[in-house]
Amino acid sequence: MHQQQPIEYSAKPKLKHVALIIGMYVRPSARGKGLGKALLDAAMSHASQRQGVEVVTLTVTEGNAPAIGLYRNAGFQVWGIQPMAIATPSGYKGRVHMWCTLADGSRGSAA
Repeated sequence: MHQQQPIEYSAKPKLKHVALIIGMYVRPSARGKGLGKALLDAAMSHASQRQGVEVVTLTVTEGNAPAIGLYRNAGFQVWGIQPMAIATPSGYKGRVHMWCTLADGSRGSAA
């Protein structure tokens, strides 16, 4: 089975300082056990080991309060919402864009 990398890095020189976390998911039966935090910690550790990476970004479906809370607790801040980005059986939902710096003591703070 092919596994997708949890983090995407750009080959473009102007974007080499940014990592994008892709598709974290914890099954409903496994939620509330700290697995989301463990996944996020592992992704952040992976990003911090890549030379030149200073910023980590991600997106989350609007209304997913547990995930947004997890990311906020890790220092991520919302920088925008893309309306009607995701089609669901109950209608369209926005995509919340979040970011965080890797620098010690400055996660999620504006430069």
